[in-house]
Amino acid sequence: HHHHLHHYSMNSLHSLGLSQPIEQKLTNAGFQTVEDFNGMTPVQLAKEISISNEEALKILKIILKEDDSHNLLKPIDAKTLLEQWTKKVPIITFSPELDEMLGGGVMSGEITEFCGMPGIGKTQLGMQLAVSCTMPEFFDGLGGESIYLDTEGSFVLERMIEIAESTVAHIQALEPVNEESREEHKRLVGEYTLESVLSKIHIYRIHDIIEQSAILHVLYDIIQANPKIKLVVLDSIAFHMRHDLDNQAKGRIISAMSENLCQLAQTFSIAIVVMNQMTTKMTTSGGIETTSLVPALGDRWSPSNRILLSWKNGTRTAEMRHSSSRPQSIVSYCVNTEGIRGV
Repeated sequence: HHHHLHHYSMNSLHSLGLSQPIEQKLTNAGFQTVEDFNGMTPVQLAKEISISNEEALKILKIILKEDDSHNLLKPIDAKTLLEQWTKKVPIITFSPELDEMLGGGVMSGEITEFCGMPGIGKTQLGMQLAVSCTMPEFFDGLGGESIYLDTEGSFVLERMIEIAESTVAHIQALEPVNEESREEHKRLVGEYTLESVLSKIHIYRIHDIIEQSAILHVLYDIIQANPKIKLVVLDSIAFHMRHDLDNQAKGRIISAMSENLCQLAQTFSIAIVVMNQMTTKMTTSGGIETTSLVPALGDRWSPSNRILLSWKNGTRTAEMRHSSSRPQSIVSYCVNTEGIRGV
């Protein structure tokens, strides 16, 4: 960043009237003129001089306004700008219809719950997402690692290997976008192997509700120590909720888990995927009892996105029940040896 020659040009930072501490931070980091900020995003700037994304955005708006060569500044509000810049890469399920319903895939910074009866494919979907999360950024993936919390003992390594192998094959079948990127394409495809994928998925077997609560507490430190982690799958949330727990204890546990997961999603902007089972609920109305199937844990647990997986006429369907950002809809998906796929 050291462009000493520009130092006395009219474009020096000093002429911008930024606050003294901010100007100092920028100077210390080697920024001296407006040109030094070309192509810089708020997220990069924030990292570079340890300030918040919002502050970085403000600074860039001031600086880029001064420099008319930027046609970046069509009027646009700060919130939209920030959203574009911290652009979240969704984690794909490999079912185009399901991805479309989710807004491109499972979103970072949010809790997404998939609920449904046993055998509908929740665990396989969890495995698929854990593998998808590792796809290199070069191929529009997250290039991340994932944590898989297995509470039911339903995680089967052989199945994970099948899904990982298919995903690796998918990447290997991609053609280079253009001549320039051919070399990098080849190198990244070569590095993306079954071994590399499996080394990026961290599996924890959870035997009871004590272990489950404990790991959710520790996750904060684990992810802070490994910023490559972009996804946590909890499969499943209610399995260890013992029936002999009184309602108050249950309530406390659910609230704590919920708070922990929200905090993880927001602090680290990672995707949290929670599998949940269905449970029968009795309702009495006008003296008539009816039973219905509802997601376990009741109203105390409300994820940002809830998708109900079920069988309809021999086809697996996914229904967006409620979402903070997506419309309600129903799509079909398929589970085969390769993993989750379109119908």
